Parts: sequence; structure tokens; C-alpha cells
Amino acid sequence: SSGINAEYGWRDASNKMFIVALYNNPHIAGDGKLGGIVKPFDEVCRVDNTRKYVYETDYPSLVQTANMLLRNNTIPIFIVSGKVDKTMLTKMIPNAKVG
Repeated sequence: SSGINAEYGWRDASNKMFIVALYNNPHIAGDGKLGGIVKPFDEVCRVDNTRKYVYETDYPSLVQTANMLLRNNTIPIFIVSGKVDKTMLTKMIPNAKVG
């Protein structure tokens, strides 16, 4: 959710790029249950005053992530290596750039 949070000073109408470096596939909905987090993701940014993520809800699904990025004019750029499923990212998240 940090990619769409207005708290970072991005204008509502601006186009944004969000760069993410991955070595493994990202966590998705359902993965939080392994850590005891059962509340579904509600599209609310959970970053505390020190800009650390507060784990209160499960991870978002790829569809939720894609919808949030599209709604906020954000183009995700994934820098990947290792075991990342590049096809999954490009098929599930429109406008995603993967390399």
C-alpha cells in the first residue's frame, strides 16, 4: 500500500512509478495465515510513524494490488532475480514492467 499512499506527497492526478526489487515471489492473500494473521486486507496503509509496516491484516491479493495501482495511476516496475514468477506478475498486474 506504500505505492499508493498520499502521505508520501504524491499529487492525486500525477502518474507514479513504484520500483520493487524481488528475489522470491511476493506474499499474497492467505500467506498471513501462516503467521496467525487472519483479518483480510482492507486496502488501508498500515505504516507507523517510523515508516515500518504494522502487520494487522493479511497480505493483499494480486488483484487488489493491481486495482490499487491502477486507481492511483501507479506503474509498478519489478526488478527480479532468483525464483520470481515473472509471468504471474505481468499477467496479474496490468502495466507492470518486469526485468
